[in-house]
Formats: sequence, structure tokens, C-alpha cells
Amino acid sequence: MKRLSLALMLLLAAVGATAQSQEAGRAIRWHIDGGYSIMTGTLHDYLDNGYIISGGFTWRPTPGAPLALRVDAHYSGYNANNHLLDIAQEQTQTRIDDGTGSTLGVDVNAVSYLPISANASFYLTGGVGVDRRRIDVTQTVLYGDYFCDLWDEFCSFGVAPGDVLVARDSTTKFAWSAGVGIEFSRTIWGSWFIEATYHRIESSPSTSYIPIKVGLRF
Repeated sequence: MKRLSLALMLLLAAVGATAQSQEAGRAIRWHIDGGYSIMTGTLHDYLDNGYIISGGFTWRPTPGAPLALRVDAHYSGYNANNHLLDIAQEQTQTRIDDGTGSTLGVDVNAVSYLPISANASFYLTGGVGVDRRRIDVTQTVLYGDYFCDLWDEFCSFGVAPGDVLVARDSTTKFAWSAGVGIEFSRTIWGSWFIEATYHRIESSPSTSYIPIKVGLRF
């Protein structure tokens, strides 16, 4: 039993070392990440904190070099608070029941790595991009429609609630970001990282938020 356990440990170590060696020699590595997004600045008074998801790739022309180039595509979503709903209702003279905000964009960032141990590296990142910010406010109404129950094999007319778009504000502008992160040692699945960035869209008013993300690079 001890010999079997030792053999398994040696096999896993060999697989991990092989994967790490293969990844170290790759110029391009892909990543996916997501997390919590903290709304800041002017829009903090109108939108609650939300979520963010993103993905892309990192290019190191020289494997293991301290500098790299990263491309990210990202989407973040937020719920409107009562302050925004009240203002929208006053301006449109229409009942407003709900609202959402979102950002969608692509960024190109430089990354500078600094090893802090044998198993982790600290890094700085910053860059520019083009982002779209959109804010929607909606009204809840009742729709009449036929509903069918396939289990009991019957259909009847009824009503159901749905959202109708009352107003939308959408703009696409230049954006920039800067942040820090820690990337942990590679495993057979890839390397894990934790990152926090300040992201700003030069809209009017400006849109700024701080995503705190956890991701996998492979």
C-alpha cells in the first residue's frame, strides 16, 4: 500500500511538472475569470454593486519574461437603486418598476510580473479599450396569452407579468484600467489568479467600477 501511494504521488508530480513545463513554453495562454464589481464615482448613487465575467488571452513573446500583453473581453451587470428609479419616473412621467445597468467592452493591457516566491507572482496591469455602457429602466405590465400544460394536455388563456422598456441610455466610449493581482503556481489544470482593477469609461457622467475577480489561466 505504501509503495502504491508513493507511485501515485510520483506520477502526479511528474504530470504536474510536465504540464508546467509545457505551459512555460507557450507564448499564448487563455484565461477565464469572474467576480464582484463595486460601482464607484457618480453612478454609485444610481446603480448597486454587481458582477463581472471576462475572458481572453495573455501573450508573452518570450516565455517566462516579466512583461506580457493581455487582451480581455468583459461584461458586467448592475441593478438600479431607488434613487435612479425615482429620477427616471419623474423625467418620463411614467411608472418605473425596475432598472439595470451594464458594461461591455474589450481592453488591451500590459502586464508586468514580479515573482514573490517559488509558487506565486505579483503583477501590475494597465491598458486601454473601448466599452459600451447601457442603462435601462422598465415598467412591469401584464400580458395576456395562451398557456399550455403538456402534462395535463390542456390550454387556457391567462396573464403573466413582463417588463416593457421605458427608457434607455447607451453610449460607447474610450476606457482605461489599472490594477494588481497575484498568480499562483501552475497545476495540471492551469494557474489561478486573484485580481483587483480600477476601470473607468470616459462617458458623461463617467462610469467607474472596481472588479475583484478570481480566474483560471490555462
